[in-house]
Amino acid sequence: MNFYYGMVDQENKSWGFIEETDPRVKPGMIFVKEDYWVQLLNEQSAGKEIVSDGTKVFTALPGKYYTDANGNWHEKSDEQINQENILVREQNFKNEFFEIPGYGWYRRVPKGYSSAVESVNTAFNAVAVLGSLPTGSLIFYAKPDFSDANQCTEEWLVANQIKNSEMDAKTFGLFYAAFIQAWNSSEHLSA
Repeated sequence: MNFYYGMVDQENKSWGFIEETDPRVKPGMIFVKEDYWVQLLNEQSAGKEIVSDGTKVFTALPGKYYTDANGNWHEKSDEQINQENILVREQNFKNEFFEIPGYGWYRRVPKGYSSAVESVNTAFNAVAVLGSLPTGSLIFYAKPDFSDANQCTEEWLVANQIKNSEMDAKTFGLFYAAFIQAWNSSEHLSA
């Protein structure tokens, strides 16, 4: 039976294991049996993170533990993890969408276009030619509840999309002004 010792890389917060005969084995390293080492690696392959409390090595959900400036491991509460996940979902949404007040949230890069500006300029050209913007030419989205992971999926967004009703030239002009103001504000804030 082989024995292994845990070796933590504090910079990358990851674990490596070395055999007992390896000259890098030092006092303070954590001993693990070969079968447990294999179990840890299997759990890591299944998406868990290998961590330690300084006396034992185990796996946990990613992000459940962190190291402080002194290299000490700490466990996050479920509430801390939940709040972090909410903030990540909100930031991801705001990286992909921006709000046009009175209309909804609009993709920064709508499907089929290189940018929101290109898509709205295409709509502007349609209004110039047709005198109005046909129904369903623009797609807006409802803002999800970031505490509900199901509302932060593409499927939920598509199911809750809002398409424009027909806009005459004057109505489109009001929308276009709101769009330009929102776009410039969002670009300025994200830069």
